[in-house]
Amino acid sequence: MSHETFHLSAEAADVYETQKVVAIFRPLAQATVDQTNVDPHDRVIDVACGTGIVSRVLEEKYPSLARIVGVDLNQSMIEKARSLTSSGPTRIEWLQTDALDMPFEDHSFSLAICQQGLQYFPEKERTLAEIRRVLEPGGRIAITVWSGASPLFLAIAAALETFIDREIAERSLTPFTFNDQPHIESLVSGAGFHDISISRISVDRIVGPAALSIPREIAGNPIAAEVAAEGPAVMSRIVESVNEKLAEFRDGEGFIVPQESYLFIATV
Repeated sequence: MSHETFHLSAEAADVYETQKVVAIFRPLAQATVDQTNVDPHDRVIDVACGTGIVSRVLEEKYPSLARIVGVDLNQSMIEKARSLTSSGPTRIEWLQTDALDMPFEDHSFSLAICQQGLQYFPEKERTLAEIRRVLEPGGRIAITVWSGASPLFLAIAAALETFIDREIAERSLTPFTFNDQPHIESLVSGAGFHDISISRISVDRIVGPAALSIPREIAGNPIAAEVAAEGPAVMSRIVESVNEKLAEFRDGEGFIVPQESYLFIATV
């Protein structure tokens, strides 16, 4: 998360880690790292790192990496990331900073990864240019953005429109609307990257029982406060509606819902 309107509280960071990281962001991080040409001795910057799952996956898979730095605008995310790695030895550095003005010298890193963060930057071209600045010549960037909303979030949006209003429903889908592949490719190219490759990653999102998981999914969305203000009766109706709409994805008491992301990889 990186846009000013996406600042999260400590409680929201906890929900993000226990709900979204487990459900989707760890599997996506693993798939992204697997499909990125990581050199075991890379110096990596994890931009818009959230609670740090990409950095943690990198450290698990490549213990010889020369450097791993996770940066995020949200102090609560950085504090949560730091707490998750404080119980044992780690080489990951955590830093709260604006991605538009990172406190690193030119060419400090050989690889940058930005997992589901680019869509939140208000000045995307400037952010990409700043990432390019801290990468060495020949360095690489790997970016994931959702290719569209999954059936889960389409079901949540439909319920929000039915029981609250269309405007909130539309805003709930904001994380999935930045998905114009040619436009994103043009932004990356315009920032000075070349040899751009584009692929798709499909990851199963593991969703627990609707009564527990749907409120938590909504809690991690920018419209959370407005939905909560409608009261528990409205939330109950939303949960019931989503539960019905996801019937084809049911798995035991919960659901397994596919979610697809674009992966852009480019070179300085």
